[in-house]
Amino acid sequence: MSSSNDKLLLITTCFINHGNPEYSLVDIATGKRTKIKLPFLSRQFVYMSPDGKGVYYLGSTSQKNQAERRGVYYYDFTSKIQTPIFIQKEGFINNFILLNK
Repeated sequence: MSSSNDKLLLITTCFINHGNPEYSLVDIATGKRTKIKLPFLSRQFVYMSPDGKGVYYLGSTSQKNQAERRGVYYYDFTSKIQTPIFIQKEGFINNFILLNK
């Protein structure tokens, strides 16, 4: 779960660490929940951007090959563009946290 000023991002699965995650945006003022499709698979380390226009996530740009170019990305909801923020060329990124002022 992650939030911006007016939205909440929920990631749910039927089983812990199994099955594909389902993503939803919840309007905090109304409680309306809308399911969304994202082009990546990630159960954790997905954070709503402060402006609510996208998400930062740990993973790759492809659902098919999750080990390819693993790193931290920004996904813009409107343009549907995934922008690499940090790609680990050697080693493995275990997790990250997004901090806001």
